[in-house]
Amino acid sequence: MQVFFSYSLADREFALQLAKEITSRGLRVWMSADELLPGENPWLTIGKALEDSHALVVLLSPESVKSELLNSELEYAWVMRIFGTGYSPSWCVQPSKFPGS
Repeated sequence: MQVFFSYSLADREFALQLAKEITSRGLRVWMSADELLPGENPWLTIGKALEDSHALVVLLSPESVKSELLNSELEYAWVMRIFGTGYSPSWCVQPSKFPGS
């Protein structure tokens, strides 16, 4: 089973820690920074990865909510859900990144 990770590169360390935990449980994690190859069309590759995934994990942080790429990934995932081919995202908040936490 493949899990698509949507996150800001500013949160990569946390994303890698979480991905390690998830892969230790037998799941495959798809992360764009690791999977995109030079010369590939990133939008086609990301779209295909979203279609091939069984779950979507969104890492929320002040940086990620400003990310155009993350927002594009979410828009595509919501469109897939509306047309019955997608799934509901799981949200993961990194509390230490938010003011007052």
